[in-house]
Amino acid sequence: MYPKNTNCRNIVPTRRSRPLLATLLTLALTGNFLFGQTTPSDDPENPDEVIELSPFVISGDTEGYVATSSMAGTRVNTHLDEIPASISVVTKDMMRDLGVQNSGELLNYTVSTEVSGSSGNFSGVSTAPGSLQHDSVNRSFLPGSRVRGLANADNTRDFFLTDVPWDGFNTERVEINRGPNAMLFGTGSPAGIINQTTSKAHLGSNTTEVLMEVSNFGSTRAQLDNNTVLIDDKLAVRTAVKYSDDRFQQEEAYVRDKRAFMAGIYRPFELTTVRANFEIGRQNSVKPEWRPPFDNGIMSWFEVGMPAVNPLTNEVTLLGTPTARVSAVNEDGTYRGSWTASGAEPLPILTGNMGGGWGSDNPTIVFDHPDAVGTNMYGLDGVYALTNRAPGYWGGSMVGMVLSRQYQQVQHNGLVGGSAYNERQISDPDIFDFYNHMLDGSNKTEGAKWHISTITVEQLLPNRQGGIEFAYNNQYLRTSFNNPFNWATYGISIDPNVVLLDGSPNPNFGRPVIASDSWSTETENTRENSRLTGFYTLETKVGPDWLQRLLGTHTVTASYNNSSAYTVTRGGRALVAGPEWIYENPQAMDHSNGAPYTIANNAPRGIQTVVYLGQSADNPVDMNVQPISVNVQLPGTDSLPVY
Repeated sequence: MYPKNTNCRNIVPTRRSRPLLATLLTLALTGNFLFGQTTPSDDPENPDEVIELSPFVISGDTEGYVATSSMAGTRVNTHLDEIPASISVVTKDMMRDLGVQNSGELLNYTVSTEVSGSSGNFSGVSTAPGSLQHDSVNRSFLPGSRVRGLANADNTRDFFLTDVPWDGFNTERVEINRGPNAMLFGTGSPAGIINQTTSKAHLGSNTTEVLMEVSNFGSTRAQLDNNTVLIDDKLAVRTAVKYSDDRFQQEEAYVRDKRAFMAGIYRPFELTTVRANFEIGRQNSVKPEWRPPFDNGIMSWFEVGMPAVNPLTNEVTLLGTPTARVSAVNEDGTYRGSWTASGAEPLPILTGNMGGGWGSDNPTIVFDHPDAVGTNMYGLDGVYALTNRAPGYWGGSMVGMVLSRQYQQVQHNGLVGGSAYNERQISDPDIFDFYNHMLDGSNKTEGAKWHISTITVEQLLPNRQGGIEFAYNNQYLRTSFNNPFNWATYGISIDPNVVLLDGSPNPNFGRPVIASDSWSTETENTRENSRLTGFYTLETKVGPDWLQRLLGTHTVTASYNNSSAYTVTRGGRALVAGPEWIYENPQAMDHSNGAPYTIANNAPRGIQTVVYLGQSADNPVDMNVQPISVNVQLPGTDSLPVY
């Protein structure tokens, strides 16, 4: 539940392509432009030698937390006090002292910025009728952000749009440009950009840095950064590798991240420079759930009088005293189905489908306990169909509980705001210890794999008053997400069935249960970018001195960008597959022809998962709800996404 770093954190609960970007010119009146800036040599044998900085590279301008220049305003190296934009520069020293290594941690500390995720300071959830959808935020590889309270900022890597979050192991600085900027048109959203300046190989000296970190909950991080000069003043290579294993208060959660980075610089001539870098990485995770599980029927089951349902006869017996405004029983003693005969009244508590799927006939994997596959259900190795096709029964399945928002909306029907209730969450850790555990254990998984390459060629004029740079960037990112429980069913319900569909007693009556179908997605993003940037500095050299000082120096900058993005997304629910799934259920009759019901031919093939999490009790606290500790995929079968 809580992030890995020792710093104090809050607990809270693809961008389109721009094919042609051309423009603009920026006029900066300066009397002492940065292109003439010099920095002391790193060579101990020549301490008085100075190195003129490239206008296309930010280097040597920081001292501790203070940065004096940026490329975020003009596309060339410019003093911050000469840029008419709201820009914050976070140096590497500052990030290290804050103990942050990514935007999910950094944006908590910067001005007018918010970030989503387990260590963020705003939720970033999307809304749906009657509920909030948390899964998209929880599984996102690139955390969402909000700048100036407006919208999500664009993430860039050396001012190229990117879908890969930056990491401190190869980051020189992070620039946050709040708001629109003409020279970033096509790259920056109205909210602004968050730009990573990657580490550069340098010709000054050989350096090596090793970093080891151990943090709370067992988190570890190791990284190596080495710069080697191969040919003096000509060729240098920089390599960096990193491995981190972030752990959290929730015992099942982790984020393992592995990255490797290489950068090079080649200067064949004094005014010609070629730079290139390449990064490859992989991440596997079970990210923490920063929401408590939904109450999908626990409190409502007790409030309406603990209804015990016979799914074969529709008869209901109340084992307790109702305390709610709604009833679970019709006047004739049967439980209320999805609608009354008139079709005017929503169901108050029970539904004819035990599970979160799209039908009542789905093959279902049953787990008697959070740590074991069930064996007391009829069917194939703990798999059975939630149907008996009984004549006159609208659903033909075991009975389940409605979602908490539906129950609350009916309970408050006719009252002000009665239709505005969202899903109710279990906020009592005595019912389920959501601070230290996730309900689905380690079954929810996320993954990412990527590679990024960039090459730039820079040519300056002999007097260094002008120059041109061509840059090319290519990115590939594949992300995946698998969850055996859909977003609205990350919650705890109750099994109200007193008998099974074969008429035998239900040993799991009154036990807490999670029942749902699954969802898996895989997305591939490919980006290709090219950029041409040029500048020329005009100095006034005619007329009296006072006129030259008045007119000053003008720098004209122009930039042309060509960007393309291609995204492919595949996803769907887990389906049954293979001849071993073809079987006839003698309890399930197809009444259209009187033949036994054949699962593989007639029923939907989306797999439902039912896991019992605790024991039957007279109150929710005594149910002893436990997290799932077993892989809920049935042995010998595959979960296949629908493409």
